[in-house]
Amino acid sequence: MTERKSIKDLIAKDGYEVALLTTYTFDISFFERSILNTLLAHNIKTISVFADSKQFTKALSNVNYSRIGSRYLVNPVDIQSSFHPKVILLLGQQKARLVVSSANLTTSGYNISNEIYNYVDYSESNPENLDVIVSAIQFFIMLNKHSYQLDNDVIKQIRDYSYYRKAPENGKIQLLHNLEESLLDQVKKRIEETVTEVKIAVPYYDSSLVALKRIIESFYDAKVSLYVQNALSTFPVEFNDSERVASDVNVFEKFVDNKSNRFYHGKVFLFKTHDKAYTLFGSANCTQAALTNSFKNGGNIECDFFVKGEYGDFDYYFDNFALTDSPLTASSPNYNSPATQIYFKYGKLDKDLYLYFGCQSTPDIYIGEVKLACKRESGDLIATVPNGVLQELPAFFYVQTRGDVEDEIKCWWYNPDYLNSFRTISSSMNTLVSFELESETDKYLQDRVNLFNAEQSCWEDINNAAKAEVFYTQSRLVEEDRADVDDDDYYVQYQIPEEYNPTLKTYNELTRIRQLFISRTMGFYAPVFTSQARRITEGTDLVVEDEITYETRKPTSEEKSFERFIKRKIKALTQVDNKNIDNIKPMHLFGLVLEYLEVFDKYKHVELFEPLYVVETRLKLIQLLMKKDFSEETEETRYVILLETYKALVNNYYLSMREPKINEKEKYNIVNKDIVDLMNKSYGIRTTFRGHIEDLLKSEERVLKAAYVSEITKYIEGLFGYMDYDSLIAFISKRYNCEEIRFDGTSVTITALTDVLRKPYLPDSEVLKEIKRYSRYCAKVDYVTIIVKCLSDQYKKSITYKNDLSHNYSEQVIVFKNGNVIIDTSDKIYYSN
Repeated sequence: MTERKSIKDLIAKDGYEVALLTTYTFDISFFERSILNTLLAHNIKTISVFADSKQFTKALSNVNYSRIGSRYLVNPVDIQSSFHPKVILLLGQQKARLVVSSANLTTSGYNISNEIYNYVDYSESNPENLDVIVSAIQFFIMLNKHSYQLDNDVIKQIRDYSYYRKAPENGKIQLLHNLEESLLDQVKKRIEETVTEVKIAVPYYDSSLVALKRIIESFYDAKVSLYVQNALSTFPVEFNDSERVASDVNVFEKFVDNKSNRFYHGKVFLFKTHDKAYTLFGSANCTQAALTNSFKNGGNIECDFFVKGEYGDFDYYFDNFALTDSPLTASSPNYNSPATQIYFKYGKLDKDLYLYFGCQSTPDIYIGEVKLACKRESGDLIATVPNGVLQELPAFFYVQTRGDVEDEIKCWWYNPDYLNSFRTISSSMNTLVSFELESETDKYLQDRVNLFNAEQSCWEDINNAAKAEVFYTQSRLVEEDRADVDDDDYYVQYQIPEEYNPTLKTYNELTRIRQLFISRTMGFYAPVFTSQARRITEGTDLVVEDEITYETRKPTSEEKSFERFIKRKIKALTQVDNKNIDNIKPMHLFGLVLEYLEVFDKYKHVELFEPLYVVETRLKLIQLLMKKDFSEETEETRYVILLETYKALVNNYYLSMREPKINEKEKYNIVNKDIVDLMNKSYGIRTTFRGHIEDLLKSEERVLKAAYVSEITKYIEGLFGYMDYDSLIAFISKRYNCEEIRFDGTSVTITALTDVLRKPYLPDSEVLKEIKRYSRYCAKVDYVTIIVKCLSDQYKKSITYKNDLSHNYSEQVIVFKNGNVIIDTSDKIYYSN
């Protein structure tokens, strides 16, 4: 028995550049999470999916987030019948791989149903299957003509591969499709001997068995055996009972190898002669539309492998059916819903955003209350989206039709320039898995999409919290009623993957993207966490952008619209009464905050946001983060959050340095002091911030210039408003020639040596001021005793000051000379702060 393997394992390979895929039903979230990410992780960046247009429209209704148009393109194939092939073609400069299967690009196709597939490879060292690869390239070239031709660039690219040339047939395996000739007619031409036996294992049949009858007529000497899955196949039981079309109808419910009775979705036809065997497998069922009609004659579009072997080569496949004596029952076939009066084709940004519809009439089309200008061209109804509406438009949205046709239609759009720029930018595996924001084309629109995507993961947290609260309340109310429920009454036959739930799929995908973006940010700080990190100090030749002297320009009208968009979003997020923040997971909120900080950094060369607005907003966003509990995250994650906060502080400092007005500059300092206090409260940075600044300097983002490290350090020191313990000791020692400084509980004793006595009735007010600040922020100090020992011949004894910090006075001032008291007063002497 052949070992079962996953198709995903076949595409998780390096060395390819282009991936072309086809599908009938399309699970967008599954594809992007499972297949797309696998391809991108192996540096395959030119990805095009050809999908049945009607099924693609259904798929769109299940998603609100997608990377269609930014990381890959979907080419809807709009035909009267069904676009049904399941093909994956991987192409590189030196090699190619073709996979033909029965599995659609869905969770069911890859994780649940019983499917079949096979593949062939080509390389210079393995040229045997070149003819099959060339046939596959030709198949996609022909398919493109039946699509909306959205991705002509990829079709041009695959023509240019050096191995795309006429090649002799290998004699064992061929790729067949029915674009011009039916599959059955092609099979008959390729089998020259008399067929003695035919075995068929497919899930779907014609209601009147037209295709099966054609097979019997074509191979009239053959014994025809069917393998039908009980209760899940559309084989018409009553029809066969009355006419006895097949020689044998073998009923099975399970498979021998995996013991499962999951739905069998494979399609296999076996033709045997006296010494040879031929098998046809792929997408084609035993129906008239799939097998006996060509596409030209009104059939589906199908694609199969046709393989030649020895007599018993393919018997193992049919031996895998665990046959049963149970009476055969059938499943009702599914029928396509009738075509609507108007349907959406695609949206394409080309200077303006154009929406293409299939429609015989010309209804009015609205986005909200905005009526779109429409025109007819080559049979299409084309609506133009105004620029003002475009600026607020997500990747997926609804339009309303009014007039003769009343409907609400979900639409999508893409930007060819943005997609092409992604495909052509050279990258490595590490950069491919990042959530990129550096778009030179369509950057404002892409930023909007990124922010919408970031928000969705956060709002899903809020929705889940609300649902959980409702469930908790209801659970308490019905707890007594549920007490008598027998757990054995609840049985799940299959363990359906979590991703099969559309809501969870979307949420899990967004969660993953948040994590990828956060991983990208953490990558900037990777040198901080490695022992091999180069320690950058002041005076190195670090090449960084001059943060202080760069010139800015005026924003464009599109950028001003983007500014309004950002401000509305941030206002909603940071409003004081936004209690939803509590329900957002810490890392999701961190990802969203990073998006906004990224926008501020990205457009700092444009006078897009008022500098003070940026400063104050950074503080609000950081405050949101600091309220979250990141204790369950890794130490590196928490440290990155801290470094990102330092980064905001440094950027604020640079802005303040460019501010000419003293009163405005002070506003920056106030905000920065709040940030420092916030960091100190959450992370206790007072004694560690110098090390943090050095780590920020190591960051690959290079937000900090080495020449400004000393200046930034002094600036932050000043923002604290007090000295830490070491700094205070150094300061006191500088003011007094100290013999000893002792902190004992709530009192401080300073013993100093001097040759010149200060005024005997006043302590050093600067020392008292710094100790008082230290007392306010660090450790409570009530009394300061200063003992001054004079070393001159004139003064042989000491002078003692006992200072009450809480009441700002000094008492017990005593001066000794030659053992005699010359000044003795216990009067309170007040001093200023």
